[in-house]
Amino acid sequence: MLVVEDDPDTLETLMMLLEAHGAEVAGVLCAADALPMLATFRPHLLLSDIAMPGEDGFGLIARVRKRTPDEGGRIPALALSAHVYPEDHERAFAAGFQAFLNKPVTAVALLRAVRAALDSLGPVDRRRHERRSLPIGRAVPERRAHHRRDSAA
Repeated sequence: MLVVEDDPDTLETLMMLLEAHGAEVAGVLCAADALPMLATFRPHLLLSDIAMPGEDGFGLIARVRKRTPDEGGRIPALALSAHVYPEDHERAFAAGFQAFLNKPVTAVALLRAVRAALDSLGPVDRRRHERRSLPIGRAVPERRAHHRRDSAA
């Protein structure tokens, strides 16, 4: 997954949460760094903040959607924003995002949205990504065992 978030603390938190659930995650602090990352990292999903200085998430998704499928132009994308007006949601969907998550986002809401976006990949896209399955929504075994020890104490 590629996470684009201008706040370093939020970026780190999102990455840690996703990694704890088995995802391979790269993060960048601005939209300008996202496109070169898409060319080299080739993630299954893009999670982008909308309101960022410089190019915002809308500009980023417009540039992503102009790419060919082989260049990542069809990557599932989730918008993340503190702007919660219905117009913001509509604009995000019209721009090419598949889901809109309100900040602050809960771990459960984020993981559900990620799983839904990954499940929506078409058959061709699924075959393309078979080698790198992502167990999002299921805790990694070490984390689950650790949680049981904590709750038993």
